[in-house]
Amino acid sequence: MRFMIRHSVLSPEESKSLASRIDFATFSGREVLITGASGMIGAYVASSLIQGCSLQGLYPPKLTLLSRTLRSGNITLFSSFPCVRVVETELLEWNVDRDFDFLIHAASPASPTKYRDPDSVIQANLGFLRRIQKQAMPRSTLFISSGEVYGSSPPRWVDENYKQPFIPPSSRAVYPEAKIASESLLWEMGADGSTSPFVARLFHSFGPGLKMDDGRSFGDFLWSAARGRDLSLMSSGASVRTLLYIEDAVAGLLTVLTKGNPGEPYNIGSSFPMSISEFAELVGQVSEVQVHYPSSSEKPKADYIHSPNHVIVPSIEKASSLGWKQMVRLDVGIRRTIDWIQRELRGGK
Repeated sequence: MRFMIRHSVLSPEESKSLASRIDFATFSGREVLITGASGMIGAYVASSLIQGCSLQGLYPPKLTLLSRTLRSGNITLFSSFPCVRVVETELLEWNVDRDFDFLIHAASPASPTKYRDPDSVIQANLGFLRRIQKQAMPRSTLFISSGEVYGSSPPRWVDENYKQPFIPPSSRAVYPEAKIASESLLWEMGADGSTSPFVARLFHSFGPGLKMDDGRSFGDFLWSAARGRDLSLMSSGASVRTLLYIEDAVAGLLTVLTKGNPGEPYNIGSSFPMSISEFAELVGQVSEVQVHYPSSSEKPKADYIHSPNHVIVPSIEKASSLGWKQMVRLDVGIRRTIDWIQRELRGGK
């Protein structure tokens, strides 16, 4: 049976690629709860489950998608799709109303511009897990954590055994603190048998579904390039990151959930570190726009929050041992993302 989503965040090429990388039989006919379904990761995961089952000739999963708004372009993809229930709700107001096989907890403000409301970050991550813990936990839970749990100065090629003893106070500290607390709660739930816990520590990722107001430098670059505008850096761009295209990111998340060991965290990130300025230059090359660097007297925009993390490079050996690998070249991912943004700017045409 075939049931493809029209105007999906996944291209037909990406759908076929994911169907060759993941055994979607794990999810066929199962009840799956996804939080943050209007976000880039949540929408792409939901689309992947539907189209992956379709391409493998399986019954679709029964998806329940939670979102704070039904007006997001990402969530409207699913509004009339069979076997998908879209629920507009505040996370802490929603009650578990069926027996779920899987929870994929992707809800969390990811943009530094949203960290000025610390309570929203804590509640979206930890608060929701506490709430459903008191009701009924799904059989398996995948929590999408972050590489920021390793702090501001982790070793290069940081692996999952590294423990950051202290998160320095900053306007951004609430994000890694919420992720660390959520991981700890999930391990406790795994120990008492409430759920099988899986944690994927996702590093920087981008792709279709990336919101215009994302607030991170790579998001600004991609949206500016899609509009044909030159790129402007807010700093020298010397900080080092690893950026992963969303197809590879979601393949990593689903690999952790289907093949990982419960109770163990897994890094999901690129194995090709590059500076922010190098990424900007690559975006400029792909889109044929110029890159401008700030002068010594130029001040950053008012809502800019500088990251304390100068070098964030993960070891991905654990995830690789499960059979996962990065397959999409960075320039290809950039081109796909810009093409998707331009279609959005044209109203989806």
